[in-house]
Amino acid sequence: MATVLTAARSKITLGEMRESGVRDLLVFCQDYRCSRNVKLSAVYVDRWPDKIRLPDLEPRFICQVCGKRGAILRGGSNATRKAIRFHDEGLGATVRGSD
Repeated sequence: MATVLTAARSKITLGEMRESGVRDLLVFCQDYRCSRNVKLSAVYVDRWPDKIRLPDLEPRFICQVCGKRGAILRGGSNATRKAIRFHDEGLGATVRGSD
């Protein structure tokens, strides 16, 4: 019999993310109309224990621009940052919190 995992349980933990070589986090405002983002460097992310799952942290963030509670978190690899920069530059947008 196959084990069924919920979406939240199948999300990566900070420890699993670190094992893959990614130590930074990209934090996106949950409100698509705001869509601000910022990079949290490993200096901050390494303060949290390995067992924490990314979805467990998401409701704790509050956007400093629009005030909405909740965020979307992604591992901050170089490829992810380049993709975001490329997308935002194509829209003529300013990337907040980028390198």
